Amino acid sequence: MQGRAPHHGGCNQLIRLIITGSLAIAACSQTLETPPAAVAPGSANILRVVFKPKPDRPIVAVQWELAVPGELQIAAADVVTGTAAESAAKSLNCSARNDPKTGKLCVCILAGGVKALPEGAIAIVKFAALADAKPGTVTVRLRKIQGVSTELKSVPIADVEAAITIR
Repeated sequence: MQGRAPHHGGCNQLIRLIITGSLAIAACSQTLETPPAAVAPGSANILRVVFKPKPDRPIVAVQWELAVPGELQIAAADVVTGTAAESAAKSLNCSARNDPKTGKLCVCILAGGVKALPEGAIAIVKFAALADAKPGTVTVRLRKIQGVSTELKSVPIADVEAAITIR
């Protein structure tokens, strides 16, 4: 046994299994995406909230908080259903309030009926940059995202951020 290096194959295999398992969990989860957007000071634009479902775990409802920095303006009425949500006959209800940490906070619930949400835009968010907003990039965050499965079980969905460039 002299001169032989200790065998760490079992440990390396365990690490590979943990990493592979973590990637598999991430690959099997539902996701929301928010493509980046740009806006000039004093102007408006939209931000799309896109749902990427996993067929083995259909989602019939989603709720989230939309944290909007102080450089942007948004009203609850400016968050409307996207085409994917409309095709599943869902309704979207949002309420807005000021948040001392983020600026504005919109809490939204997308629900209605038993039809699963298909892939695509589930919400369209109209926003405006303040007239005196400084050029740069700000971050809009969708957080505390929860889906509801067809079995009425809670399905956590990872938080997501969108970069908004103020030109």
